[in-house]
Amino acid sequence: MGGRRCALGPSDAPCAPLDARDRRASELDSLGVLTSSVDERRKTAHSHAERGGCLCLFIKYFRVYTGALRRILPIAVFFAIAFSGPVWAEYPSGKAVFTLDFSDQADGDAKPWLKANGFQFKLDADDLSPHFSHKRLVLETNTAAAGYFLKRVNLPNVKGIRIFWGVDRYPQGADWEQGIYRVPIAVVISFGETKIDSGSFYIPDVPYFISLFLGEKEKSGRAYTGKHYKKGGRYFCEPCGGRPGRTVVTEFDLAEAFKFQFGQPEIPPVSSFGFQMNTEDTQGGARAFLKKVEFLGDETNVDISIAS
Repeated sequence: MGGRRCALGPSDAPCAPLDARDRRASELDSLGVLTSSVDERRKTAHSHAERGGCLCLFIKYFRVYTGALRRILPIAVFFAIAFSGPVWAEYPSGKAVFTLDFSDQADGDAKPWLKANGFQFKLDADDLSPHFSHKRLVLETNTAAAGYFLKRVNLPNVKGIRIFWGVDRYPQGADWEQGIYRVPIAVVISFGETKIDSGSFYIPDVPYFISLFLGEKEKSGRAYTGKHYKKGGRYFCEPCGGRPGRTVVTEFDLAEAFKFQFGQPEIPPVSSFGFQMNTEDTQGGARAFLKKVEFLGDETNVDISIAS
């Protein structure tokens, strides 16, 4: 393994103890089966057989390898976890139970279509200039603005989500690692109707939610929390650092992430979803787009309507 370091962990210690192989070599060498020549190994084996020592040789040899296996197995498990990524970043199962597809929309102002299909405009949503362009819904601003487009739904038995989207221009200065919680675009999914404490007397309580966003400097697979909603809100950058103008596909296991992050045995129905942009406390504004959103799960009763 040389100088390779662990991908995860509290220190930069090598992923396996460097002396593990030396100890194993020493143990095997004591049996004459590692550093000796082929002829010497053959002679040693015959000598043991002649003295009735084959059984002892097998037992000792077995103990050496099982001992080495016990040392190697935790390392193998570590690598399997470290390089496979978090479970919620894997491909979610289920069929598309609801699809929001903008590819059929003609270029132009998207506000009438969004309002006709039940999307509520929150905060500075009007200032984000939502419009259709090249089979995409585009949001953009050149100033500091925060807007949210919200739709109420009832989607039971949802397992995951698939999003086709991208960023043309990232807000300069947005950095979740440094506590600047700003996004060029995010898709927010709320679960159930029970409102969870926001952590502030001045901030309204809301149901559990997961927000997926595209960030430039953040880390994929990390569950972020913001200044508020630490009990009931999680934010994931999936993926991060995408090239401007490029369409990326996010596939996210909502069910596993919800149960793991909030310690709940089951995932409630999706009660609302929406998309947002927030460039406050940053420079240069932002421009991002959505092509398609698919909720994945079991085909069942779905209370939602989308006009063409």
